[in-house]
Amino acid sequence: MFETGPVIDAVYPFEKAEEALEHLRSANHFGKRVIQVSAPGA
Repeated sequence: MFETGPVIDAVYPFEKAEEALEHLRSANHFGKRVIQVSAPGA
C-alpha cells in the first residue's frame, strides 16, 4: 500500500567524510548521511 524508504539528509563526497561524521555527532540532522565513494555512473 505505502512504500517507505530511507530519508537521506545529505550526501558528502569521500573527501569530506570527516565533516559528515562531525555533523552526525552533533545530532542536528534528520535522516541518513551518505558518503559517496565513487562518481555516479562510474
